[in-house]
Amino acid sequence: MVALADDTARGPSVALSFSPAALEQLTETSEEVVLRLTYFVHPSPAGRERADESGEIDLGNHALQIAAAPGVVDLSGGAPQEIDDAFVSEPPKVNINVGSARLASEDNILSCDVFEGYLERLSTQEFTLHCSLISEGRRNILVTGDPSLVGPEWAVSSIAGKEILTGAPVTLQFFPNGRLAGTGGCNQLVSSYTVDGALMEIAAIGTTRRVCEDAVMAQEAQLTELLDQIYVFRMPPMGKLTLETKDGTAIRARATSVD
Repeated sequence: MVALADDTARGPSVALSFSPAALEQLTETSEEVVLRLTYFVHPSPAGRERADESGEIDLGNHALQIAAAPGVVDLSGGAPQEIDDAFVSEPPKVNINVGSARLASEDNILSCDVFEGYLERLSTQEFTLHCSLISEGRRNILVTGDPSLVGPEWAVSSIAGKEILTGAPVTLQFFPNGRLAGTGGCNQLVSSYTVDGALMEIAAIGTTRRVCEDAVMAQEAQLTELLDQIYVFRMPPMGKLTLETKDGTAIRARATSVD
């Protein structure tokens, strides 16, 4: 069992909070809490053969069992497995799930927020995972170490490795209600999207019917074709967004403004 970290902890850490009902039941039953950390990283083209079914490279896992009390948990006791830089395209990430330790009951009694994001951000930013009893019916939240997909206007910088044509800007914007809007360099675009973790699905793209130069129309056609095939989205540091198809073809963008 590990102890709660003090306020001077400089390594990776996460804060836990509990609803009054959850804290009362955990205390009365002397139940403890388990944090399960799963480390992974997105592969480079050279590392794709090492990826699992989710498209990521598994870097191991670690579990911490602690007393059920609100506070900051020091996560420096675990670390991802080492991997050659040639096989990865970004820094390692971690998924953190929290549940009861099942000392007083065979079943997990907690519904807690989940963290999934870059491991390095747990050393530089403060994140809190809130836990309540499953019986309270609270919906947990996915807490990410990534910039928000929703809100910024994303300026597309390349499509399938080709830079955007000068004078034909391409933008995308994801709204909280699941609406997707943007410009294809010639026409306005509209669609809807759904996300499940890092997985993304975009519905058929609707466009206005302007006609532009052949090169601009070809760029726009490639954009709409790829958007229809997007399978996963990634948000590396520094306000960047990558949308990928299952075969790794990518649309890359950067945030230009926040709605």
